[in-house]
Amino acid sequence: FVRSEIGRFRRGQPSAPATLAAVDGTAITIALVAASVDRGLIAGACAIVGIVVVQRLAARRPVPAVKVVGIRQMVLGFATVIIAATGIALSA
Repeated sequence: FVRSEIGRFRRGQPSAPATLAAVDGTAITIALVAASVDRGLIAGACAIVGIVVVQRLAARRPVPAVKVVGIRQMVLGFATVIIAATGIALSA
């Protein structure tokens, strides 16, 4: 997603939609498989699905500055770790 956003910012061309869909589908599939193996990972899997939704919605808007994309990704990453860790801790 980040490469696609930077490509849109620099060249005005995002990555191919099929590529983004494949990457999103793979991320969601891996998260769901992990959650099915360990119920403590359900919260983390929900966070991954949430990130995909947020990123798809963000892709419909005008491209922000590259540093904004980076900060957004950092916040989403930290939130995912916190949500996953909380889900694991509560399931123990």
